[in-house]
Amino acid sequence: MIISIALIVFMLIAILTIVDTFVMPNYVHSVKEVTVPNFVGKSISTAKLLLQHSGLSIAEVREVYSDKIAKGNIISQLPFSGTHVREGRRLYLTVSKGIEKIVVPYLQGKTERDARLQLMSMGFQVGDIIFVENDEIPRGLVINQFIPPGSKLPYGYSIGFQVSLGNSDIIVPLLTGYTLDEARGILFNIGLYLHSIEYVLGDGTYSSGTIIEQSIQAGETARQGDSLNIKIVN
Repeated sequence: MIISIALIVFMLIAILTIVDTFVMPNYVHSVKEVTVPNFVGKSISTAKLLLQHSGLSIAEVREVYSDKIAKGNIISQLPFSGTHVREGRRLYLTVSKGIEKIVVPYLQGKTERDARLQLMSMGFQVGDIIFVENDEIPRGLVINQFIPPGSKLPYGYSIGFQVSLGNSDIIVPLLTGYTLDEARGILFNIGLYLHSIEYVLGDGTYSSGTIIEQSIQAGETARQGDSLNIKIVN
């Protein structure tokens, strides 16, 4: 029994030795090596045609967005071009889906600030903003956008819109008692501006640094973009 087991073990070792010495070297040397072509920039259909004559095949095709490589063309490959591999090796290819596009949002009725923030947060750029008089839409709200909502555009595309200036007639507010910065803010919010600023001695009625006189009186009307002159206590 022991002799039989020993004989079997001896025969197995002999067979493995023969395979390792004579069979495997012949098999290894019979497998042809090929050089991987460059597929980057080529269409996937072109790559498949080239592979038919190269002794290689495709293992997997992955699609990603790209703003540099045209849709349907290959972005990268593995193994890399120029690599020497065994015939029959399978390749992994990454193919462009083209530029990713974003749906343009609906901006009408939003404030200018909110419209700007929404566009930028989505990856768009803020295009031209046109201010127009409008008796129906309150001042500062978007009236119209130059690209219809629902359109699909690539990242970085500029989108402009129109903003209402409201009614052209503006009631001038009371500025006396306010500081220069406060007055500028009040006027800017309604579309008016400061023209000249004169510092004068006060009579004690108003504190230093506050306005005591304005060229267009409170309650009077002015046009969009008009400017006022003011006097400030020194």
